[in-house]
Amino acid sequence: MAYREEIAVEIQKLVEKAPAGVSSHHLKDFKQQDVVDTVNRLHLKYPKVIRDTFIDHAKYATIEIEK
Repeated sequence: MAYREEIAVEIQKLVEKAPAGVSSHHLKDFKQQDVVDTVNRLHLKYPKVIRDTFIDHAKYATIEIEK
């Protein structure tokens, strides 16, 4: 359970492709707690673009991007 650079790279790709407004994404191929830790660290760096997250009822970390 920690920040992982490979997840950060995937999130950056999502940010680049995200439409205007708020969009939600998932990275289901990664350990979800690692996704949470990575998203929340990126949220600290980019609070206007990446929202903080948690593991939802479906057991996935939702990545919300605002452009």
